[in-house]
This record gives sequence, structure tokens and C-alpha cells, in this order.
Amino acid sequence: MDAARGEAVAAGFRRIAGAILRRLYWGCQQRPDVPKARSGKVTRILFVCTGNTCRSPMAAYLARVVAQRRGLAWEIDSAGLYAVPGLPISDPATVVLARRGVEDAHTHSAKPVSAALVEAADLVLAMTESHARELRERFPDAADKVHVLGAFVQDGTERADLPDPFGGTEADYEACAARLEGWLERLADRLSAHTEAQPEQDEPSQDAKA
Repeated sequence: MDAARGEAVAAGFRRIAGAILRRLYWGCQQRPDVPKARSGKVTRILFVCTGNTCRSPMAAYLARVVAQRRGLAWEIDSAGLYAVPGLPISDPATVVLARRGVEDAHTHSAKPVSAALVEAADLVLAMTESHARELRERFPDAADKVHVLGAFVQDGTERADLPDPFGGTEADYEACAARLEGWLERLADRLSAHTEAQPEQDEPSQDAKA
């Protein structure tokens, strides 16, 4: 075997080993618990990415589509860790959202994540682990309700981070939207199941009220 062929074989083994190790890593990640909401069920959801012009607004618009179709009373918002206030959603995001029935994405205006937004949310869903880590560092009191969207809805067998399509092709945005759609359907399933599993809260008795 010549040197070039040997290197090609070695590179192939490295790729296979890397894929196996990544699979094992993500398989060991446990799906986080649904946080406790003040109202008893999670309805206020905040999506967070870097600039609030691609992933998090796409997630918010697509989540509204899911909520409307399923009759869910979700209050949905989005923000960015380093958002420039007032920037519009990216043009390719508008295109892929329009294909999914979202006609008002052009009205989106980017905004930075704030303590008030995080405090108001029952669940804060970041697009990557680095986003979630920074959110927990900035808002330690809310750390228990900050999660990575992909990890929150999956069983640990798939990669949780959502790649940033910014600067990419329309196909990159299409892939991002398609992955978000699947995750948001799972999110609706999980939150609905969690709500149904919650015990009914009894009204206080007359003695307790006295």
C-alpha cells in the first residue's frame, strides 16, 4: 500500500472514530426536566440565539404556527445575546418562513436579551450550548429554566446545537427551518404531556380559608 492510499485509509478511520465518539457523547446527555412554571404549566417561551436575526426569530415564528395549529396558549418571544436593536430578520429566513405560511416575518425587529425578558419566561430555549451557558452566567437566578432547544426535546441521540445559517445559502436556511419544525413539534408533545401529567390543584377548603 503506497503512502497516499495509507493516509486515505487512516483519514477514513479517523472520520468513523470521530462519528462514533460524537454519537456516544450526545447519547450520554440526559434530556433536562421541564421547569416549574408559576402558573403550573409552561406557556411563556423565549428563544435566544446570537443576533436575533436568524435562528431565534425563525424558531419563534414556527412555534407560533405549531401553537396555532394545536390550539396551544403559548406566549412566544425571541431575543439575541448580542442583538443590534431594530435589525430585521435575514432575507433568506423570510423566504423559508413564507413557504411555511408565515407572511409577517418582515415585521420582526431584533432585540437584545434582558433580565425582564428572561424573568417573564417560563422556559428559555437557546440554539446552542454556548448560548445556554452564557445565559446562565448572565442570569444565574434563571439557570434552571434555560436549556438548549435540541437537547430539551430529544433523547440524547442527536446533536443538540443548531448551526447558524447566517451568511449561508438559502439551502442552509431551509435545513435550519426543517430542523426547527421537527424540534418544535416535539416541544409541543413534551409540554402537552407534562401538563397532562400534572396533578389537579384542589381548591382550599373553607377551614383553610377561614
